[in-house]
Amino acid sequence: MHRKGYTWNVSIYVGTDLTDDLTQTASHNVTLKLIEDLLGEGRTLYMDNFYTSVPLAYDLLKQKTHLVGTLRFNRKYIPQEVKDAKLVKGAIIAKESPEGVTVLKWRDKRDVQILSTCHLGTETVVTRNKEKTEKIKPKCIVDYDSGKSPVDVSDQLVSHSTALRRCNKWYRKLMIELIWSTTLVNAHFLYNLNSVNNAMNITSFRQNVICSLLEDYVVKSSARRHSANAVHHLVTHEQKKRARCASCYNLMAKKEKWLMR
Repeated sequence: MHRKGYTWNVSIYVGTDLTDDLTQTASHNVTLKLIEDLLGEGRTLYMDNFYTSVPLAYDLLKQKTHLVGTLRFNRKYIPQEVKDAKLVKGAIIAKESPEGVTVLKWRDKRDVQILSTCHLGTETVVTRNKEKTEKIKPKCIVDYDSGKSPVDVSDQLVSHSTALRRCNKWYRKLMIELIWSTTLVNAHFLYNLNSVNNAMNITSFRQNVICSLLEDYVVKSSARRHSANAVHHLVTHEQKKRARCASCYNLMAKKEKWLMR
């Protein structure tokens, strides 16, 4: 679960969750578990079609929490009129329950089905694409695209410079993913949120974190290998893009001269 790109909570799926309530699926239970500390505050939850369901919408309404999410066509309790409707491009059909749960289908390039507890099926807005062409869209879909965009941003930042490698132990991958990806992206978000300087991109932030963690180690290892006064510093080379350590370079040059004798 994300807030403006910040990962609020994580749940590791290790098998099918068992429940006595047949209307509650594993995705239903994990959603309620992840946001249990945020319920009752009048928030709006945006989610994709894997988690969205009609029973979940009713349960969240009882906890004063709204839900907006895309909806799979094979979900239970979807109004049959909406599910079977054959729409032309731009057409909208919606059904609303007395409790305020709206199931809407809109035809764009394909059928898009969405569930909302804070929109009416008649609410539309005019949008413009890159070609400045106007298009009428349901307001719930426009709000969904805006509300879910921070999740896409977070996933994009996580995908940069991934440290995952092939491994037979799944918990090692999980540990690396949580530390190097999720935790670091959260730290990057908080740094830019509270920094008085210019915002830093994720690549520069990762490099600074690595350098700060290795700073003491580099100095100590340099002292052990050379002398107490030897400190690593980079020297650029005219023909090479990568910099080199002057201390290490001089040490290797001395070894080569000694071997040539």
